Amino acid sequence: MKRRIIAAIFTGMLITASFPAIAHAEIENPEDYMGIWYANYVIYSDESSERHNVAEYLNQYLEMRLMEDGSAYMEMSYNSEEPDSAEILKVSWKLEDGKILVSLEEGDIYLDTVDGEFVGSLDEDTQVIFGRELVQTGEAQSLDNLDDLEDSEKAKIPKENPYIYHPETDNPEEIIARYLGAANLEKGYEVSLDEDNGTFTAHWAGDEYYDPRDYVGSYRITDDNYINICWREATSEYGDKCYGAVLVDRWNQFTINEDLGNLAEVMTAMANDINSGRVFTAYRTEITEGSENQGAVKFIDEDYEVSYSYQIIPGADPMVTLTRYDSEYDYEQVYTNYQLREML
Repeated sequence: MKRRIIAAIFTGMLITASFPAIAHAEIENPEDYMGIWYANYVIYSDESSERHNVAEYLNQYLEMRLMEDGSAYMEMSYNSEEPDSAEILKVSWKLEDGKILVSLEEGDIYLDTVDGEFVGSLDEDTQVIFGRELVQTGEAQSLDNLDDLEDSEKAKIPKENPYIYHPETDNPEEIIARYLGAANLEKGYEVSLDEDNGTFTAHWAGDEYYDPRDYVGSYRITDDNYINICWREATSEYGDKCYGAVLVDRWNQFTINEDLGNLAEVMTAMANDINSGRVFTAYRTEITEGSENQGAVKFIDEDYEVSYSYQIIPGADPMVTLTRYDSEYDYEQVYTNYQLREML
C-alpha cells in the first residue's frame, strides 16, 4: 500500500512526479481552474484503481488555492477533522505542456483534466482527484462510528477492509482490537504492544452485564502483512486462543461489489454461515426479483433447500438483508452481510 506517497504531500516530502500515464485533456484556459480545490480521493492504479476518500482512508486534509498571479497555497493537515489546524505553504504554479505544474521545494505536481475531473499525478501509479467541494467522511464515519447512521447512509460510505495491516500506518493495535471484538462480539478494546517481544495486553471496560476483562497475548506480522495472534485472559495460565487473519478473507467474502456483480456469491456465503453444516453453491442459488432491489432467494444443497426474502441497499458498500420466518421457533431470522463480515 502506497499511503506514504500521498502522505508525503502533507509532510512536505513530495517526490518529483512524472507525467500522468492516463489520458488527459489539455488545459487551455488556466483561469478556469483558479480558486480553491480539495483533495478528495486517491487512486493507486496498481491496486485495482479503487478510489479511497482522503479523509476516511488517510485521515488527512489538503486544500489547494491557485491564484491568477502564479502563486498557490496549500493547507495540509494529518487530521481531516481539524482542517483549521493545517499548515499553510506558499508555492507557485505555471502552465506547462497543457498541464498546470505546481512547484514545491521538494518536488512537483502535474494537474490536468481526466474525464471531466481535476487530477493531480504524484507518480505513474498514483493520482489524486481534486474537487471544488470537500468530500469528507473521516473519523465521524469510521467503522466504529456507524451504529448511529441509517442503513442507507452506511451503504453510501466506501469502506476498506479494516483487518488488513498497512505497514505505513503502524496500526497493529487497532487491528488486534478488531480481532478481539469479532471473536468476543464486543467493541472498545484498548490494546498496548511490546514490539520488542511481540506481545500485547488488552483491556475491555465491561458493560452493564459483564465485568471488565484483561487479556495477554502474542502477535506476529506475516510476510503478507497479515497479523496472527494468540491470547488468553490475564488471570488464566491456560486456554490460549490462536488464529490468523481469517477476518481479512471473511470481510471480502461478505462484501458486495458496488455493481452488485457478486450478489449471488455473497448471499450464498451468508446462507452457508447461517445454516451450519450446509454447503450451498452460488451456481445453484435461485434469485427471484420482486420490486426494485428486493425479492426472494432459494439456496439448494443436494435435496435440501431453504428460502429467504432479500432486500438490497445499493451504494459504494451495498448492504443485503436476508429474512426468513422460522416456524419451529416462532421468530423471524434477520441477517445482513454487514453483521456477518465482522464476526467469527
